[in-house]
Amino acid sequence: MLVNMDKLLGNMKSKPIAGPKLLSLDNTHTCKVNLDSLIIDGQTVQSEPVHTSQSGYNLALSFGICVDEQSEKSYLSISFIILPGEFDAILPWPFRFPITISILDLKGSKKNISHSIPWDARKVIFNRPASNANVSFQITQFCLVDILRANSNTYVQDGFIFVQLHINFMESCAQPTPNKECIDDQRPSFDNKYEKKKLNYEADDWHPLRNDVILDVYNCDLTMIVKHGCLRGEPMIENGLCSLWSGIRATYGIDQGRVAFQIKILRYLHSSDLLYNEIPFGIRVGWSTNESDELLSFGYEGTGKIWTGNQFEWYGEQYSVGDIITCYADFESERGHVLLSFAKNDLNFELAYRINSEDFHSRPLFPHIFIKNISYQVNFGQLNTKYSLRPGFCFINDYEEDDRIRGTLGPSSKEECEVIMMVGLPGAGKSFWVERHCAINTDKKYILLSTNNIIQQMKTNVYGNNRRRKMSLFDGFYRRAVVVIPDDNEYQRRRYKQQIDQSKFIPDSFINQMKANFDLPEVADIFDDVEYAELTFRYARDLVMYYRHQSHIIKERLRKPNRRKKKNNLRSIRFSYDRHTNNIDLSSNHHHYHFRPFLSHPKQYHHYLSKFDHHYYRN
Repeated sequence: MLVNMDKLLGNMKSKPIAGPKLLSLDNTHTCKVNLDSLIIDGQTVQSEPVHTSQSGYNLALSFGICVDEQSEKSYLSISFIILPGEFDAILPWPFRFPITISILDLKGSKKNISHSIPWDARKVIFNRPASNANVSFQITQFCLVDILRANSNTYVQDGFIFVQLHINFMESCAQPTPNKECIDDQRPSFDNKYEKKKLNYEADDWHPLRNDVILDVYNCDLTMIVKHGCLRGEPMIENGLCSLWSGIRATYGIDQGRVAFQIKILRYLHSSDLLYNEIPFGIRVGWSTNESDELLSFGYEGTGKIWTGNQFEWYGEQYSVGDIITCYADFESERGHVLLSFAKNDLNFELAYRINSEDFHSRPLFPHIFIKNISYQVNFGQLNTKYSLRPGFCFINDYEEDDRIRGTLGPSSKEECEVIMMVGLPGAGKSFWVERHCAINTDKKYILLSTNNIIQQMKTNVYGNNRRRKMSLFDGFYRRAVVVIPDDNEYQRRRYKQQIDQSKFIPDSFINQMKANFDLPEVADIFDDVEYAELTFRYARDLVMYYRHQSHIIKERLRKPNRRKKKNNLRSIRFSYDRHTNNIDLSSNHHHYHFRPFLSHPKQYHHYLSKFDHHYYRN
């Protein structure tokens, strides 16, 4: 028996027990990172997973290089990630322990470069992972690469740095308990946010009148931010915009010669609002006509595929942060054809597209960029280039202005722009009015902002505070409100038609709630002009008062009966009606009447009330 025990102990010493890598006794884990490889390759490297204990949390770090847009300096970027583990079901969530990441001082002087990660209950990075990994917490500018190089004897050894992860299990970040008295003040509010902070993404010279080829702020998605002389751009990522793609074209196109432009990927834009399993970053660069025609758009994607008409094919190599992509268009080599190709850094790829010139119908090709959560810089010929063009090719900006074709020329200032907000109940005819208005005003370039494209339900803008919040984004524009209120019979007909034609059903309870809070816009509020497309202001005001009265009666009748106040129900309903109807300002004189009202007599509103009162009060 003793012999067998000695033999067993010997086997245990010669064969270590396999298991996950754990934190050391001082709750730290040190990673050895090849700094030279990060700088040269430009790739993001993730450490091997480490467990806080045999049945603890599963954590990891990732490392990369980020380039600052303004200073163009390189920073070491370090991210903290929580990975799925075997024991997540029995662990307390969210992860509440203080985290410190440090680049170790190899001389022992304790001059570590450290950053702490603050705990925030609202961030999903500390929640239990629901997929392959949580969204990482990224410190994009952890340390300047130049500092590490200048102090190579202190922080770098043979091209490697040592990064330490420390978890302080002696402390736990407790979530503060909100005070019941001030819980409304702690609740997030869009209105308060826009009052405290004025959004100003672009400079006042947002559309410089220049003859150079630059990024066209008039020919792009509204979520695209253009800056640095209109040669750099990035999309908005706040409030869920990180899930959207954003596109932009150059101010000039071309239909002759052998032309090229370059784009450099500066950095990734991280956001905790991304959905699980969602692709966080994406980019497509290439050429397209000035119209939004997918069949005449030709791009090279960051995944290494080429794209046109929603069709993808494998083409070249993948590219990411730090890479420079060159896009070529050859109108001369083959008569009757346009040849498109691409290059990554100094590596030229084969021909990507051979397109019949007749397919363009004499329309020029414009440089086109389509991105998701990526910051970039373009070079149309104004900047020094790291990689030379192929022989015979020139940058598009080097061509004479007469040889280039200008895209649609936008307004010279924001004061010449116009924003129109549609106001009306669901099914009232807002979309129909928009389609007709755009068809009549073909000389204007309207961009439709509608949630129909996302969730198939248009925001109706009947609430005054929502209108104020949305219009605050268009400071300096000429702001109009178009109110679509048909008479009640016509509105019911349109609602029914919408349900049949579009299979779009909106519950009556939702409509009644909107009727109870319907607030007519005023010129003196946030709009420069208010237009009533169907009923005039007087009849629309009366109908809105009727809607309020109707919805409040329904609301009262749906409440649980209270016998002690049964005698006062009618009086309380009347008082509630008077109080709400008095909120409508009757002194507005700034309205337009373009259509004959459907109400044939001013007393029709009183007919509505008497009929409705008789129906509900006869008992």
